[in-house]
Amino acid sequence: CEWVAETIAPEIDNPELQNLPYAESGFDEDMIALLQQNEIISAKLSEMSEKTRAIVEPQGILSLILVPIMVGKDWWGYIGFDDCVQEREWLENEQDCIRAIADMLGATVARQKVQDSLMEAKITLEERVEERTKALQNQVIAKEKTMCQLAETQGSLLEMSRTAGMAEVATGVLHNVGNVLNSVNVSSNLIREWLSQSRIGNISKVAEMLTDPQGGLVHFLTEDPRGQQIPIYLASLSAALQKEHENIATEVDALHQKIDHIKEIVTMQQTYGRVFGVVETVSPKALMEDALTLNAGALTRHNIDVSRDYKTVPAITVDKHTILQILLNFINNAKNACSEHDGPKQVTLRIFSSGQDRVAFQVQDTGVGIRPENLDRIFQHGFTTRKQGHGFGLHSGALAARSLGGALTAASDGPGCGATFTLEIPIHPGENA
Repeated sequence: CEWVAETIAPEIDNPELQNLPYAESGFDEDMIALLQQNEIISAKLSEMSEKTRAIVEPQGILSLILVPIMVGKDWWGYIGFDDCVQEREWLENEQDCIRAIADMLGATVARQKVQDSLMEAKITLEERVEERTKALQNQVIAKEKTMCQLAETQGSLLEMSRTAGMAEVATGVLHNVGNVLNSVNVSSNLIREWLSQSRIGNISKVAEMLTDPQGGLVHFLTEDPRGQQIPIYLASLSAALQKEHENIATEVDALHQKIDHIKEIVTMQQTYGRVFGVVETVSPKALMEDALTLNAGALTRHNIDVSRDYKTVPAITVDKHTILQILLNFINNAKNACSEHDGPKQVTLRIFSSGQDRVAFQVQDTGVGIRPENLDRIFQHGFTTRKQGHGFGLHSGALAARSLGGALTAASDGPGCGATFTLEIPIHPGENA
């Protein structure tokens, strides 16, 4: 598009200036190189090369400024302004204004490309789902039943929350599901990033090159240097797309596991204080590692190092989702404490025997620490020191540990000194509760 002053004749319909390659439009190699390097070009007619002057002088241009439009790190185009009245230097604030417009255009183009990629991926995914619908009918029916059960569970939780002493049930569900949803959000963002960076769009470029090439397809593939590179490029592209597919498939599996855990949390909280879930004999190490896996994305995002100190302890017979809920809260709190602290960011996970037939899970962080006056209040319902905290996680965890015959404890040397949270339970909680 073109804007001109009232006294200046427009050139947008000039047939001699239509669809010109940059090399034929008055741009020399140095100008193109500067634009590709995101450099602004400003010039007076008297300073231009003969080639450039031959293009711009018939248009009455005395001064011009060209500001590149960058999409990511790639040069996409430019915004140009001409002065047809006088030769002059372009002021710094004028350059800044044009640069801001160019940057906004570049960001818009980049965002549109991402949206196009996401839409293409969405369409592809919908086609695959549709193709496999018949094979998955039994699973769809099962999922529908599960959704009905989940709706019934939510209704029960709301009813229970209205009874005296059970208000923490609904809030406990929200808090613990929220911990898992954080990692779900990380996984979904990873998938979105991989899709936005996908090289699948390059296939259409290769297809265009192979469509009616000059001299015929055989000549193009055997004689043209570009055609000779296509088999090698396709092999490289195939490997990249295969790796991309594997990454996305792995992350989708992880999402499925996290969603299953959310449903387990809701089901467990429905009967909280009366009947717990299925009791299993599990490894304490496996429980701690599961909790760490569900928080791994958030810990990595905040550059928090994790170390392990696991002693050899016997397996425990317990509802693993109750323990997992507590450990998730421990690790999530440690992550928050470290992310709000300027010092080293370290979380240490420990498992050890704390007495005869008893096992302890411990999470220690180097975060903001706890004031001495708050150590006795930290497990109270609704107490929190975080602006966005709710004060439900540690309270519900303490109640769950007590129902298993165990206990939750907290220790800290004060602000800036980190904190240590410990869950201690019997090996066979049902026998000691």
